[in-house]
This record gives sequence, structure tokens and C-alpha cells, in this order.
Amino acid sequence: MKKNPLQDLINKIVWKNIEANIEYIDRYEGIRIKRLDPRQILKAGTSFIILKDGSMIPYHRITTIEFEGKIFYSKRDDYKKWTGKNTS
Repeated sequence: MKKNPLQDLINKIVWKNIEANIEYIDRYEGIRIKRLDPRQILKAGTSFIILKDGSMIPYHRITTIEFEGKIFYSKRDDYKKWTGKNTS
């Protein structure tokens, strides 16, 4: 089975304790973009980020991963789809 590239990226952030900005679509508290503190991540599974509190965030809800001053992953079209706001 082929690994999800986001799984490798999230694992790198967790294993190397990298300060990163991870944003995702939260549908539980109303549809909005939330920021995830990488220190909350227990591990990156094959389809989900698993948090220390036992909750899981599916990769398809990740909108942005940024660290070291660079955007390593961006799915900005989803931001507009879920919030109705333009990112430009």
C-alpha cells in the first residue's frame, strides 16, 4: 500500500519536534478553519492524524501545513468551499 505524503510530512514534524502551522477544517464546532498545535499529535496514521486526546483528523480536512517559513502543503480551494471566503 502506498503511503500518504501527508503522513510522512506530519511524522517528520512530530519526530523532529518542528514548530509548524497546521490548519484543518473543523466540522464539529461549526464549519471553520482551526489551527492544530503539533505537540497535540500522537501519530500520523494511514488516513488520520491521531491526537493525544484520542480524537482523529482525516487528512482530507487538512488545508495548510507550513514550517521553516515555507508552505509545504496547501489545499486553499477547500478553504473557500467550506467557509465561502476567498484566500487571496
